[in-house]
Amino acid sequence: SSVLSASTMFTTNVYQLVIRENAGEREVDIVLKCSIVVLGAAACAMALTVNSVFALWILCSDFVYVVLFPQLLCVIYLPVTNAYGSLAAYAVGLFFRCAGGIDAFDIPPLIKYPFYSDTDGQLFPMRTFSMLLSLLTLALVSFGTHLLSQKGVLGPRLDILGAFEKSQGETYAVKSREEYENERKQEELSVQKETELSQKDNGSFTFYPELGELKCQQVTPF
Repeated sequence: SSVLSASTMFTTNVYQLVIRENAGEREVDIVLKCSIVVLGAAACAMALTVNSVFALWILCSDFVYVVLFPQLLCVIYLPVTNAYGSLAAYAVGLFFRCAGGIDAFDIPPLIKYPFYSDTDGQLFPMRTFSMLLSLLTLALVSFGTHLLSQKGVLGPRLDILGAFEKSQGETYAVKSREEYENERKQEELSVQKETELSQKDNGSFTFYPELGELKCQQVTPF
């Protein structure tokens, strides 16, 4: 079930949304089957290599803390968060965490952080350090690309990931949650005004609960 869910998430969230937006049903089906085979083989190799399931559980919680936590935090509280900042933060956080060494796969540390000991390993809080680097990268890259889109430097040709929407002018800008809420309220007000105008033109409507129907009472002008 884990292999199937991971393959489905990759196919729908990565392949269809980023790599091939116009992919057909048959193509998506083929990609899903290939993903199941690849992830299944990787899971089997991991099960034969790793000696402790608890070590894998700790490694997964490290990745959630270092990679996913900054993404979730910025998506909720930082309106300018975009795909470029997310990818950059993902790469930075993953690199600095893996560079500290992975005991589950017997990978030696590439970067020896302060207070490193040959007997005790990494004593520096490298997980929190990697998480903060990922969070800072996400904020800086998102703000930078947002400013470039506002100035028109990052146009539709350079916007490979499609992270920006074209505004009424020639520049590309990111819509915040407040802008989406204002647009939704304006649409609701316009629909309400159109409904009131139609009621004035055609008459007033009255709902009779006992009959379960809506009747129109024509209003004659004086």
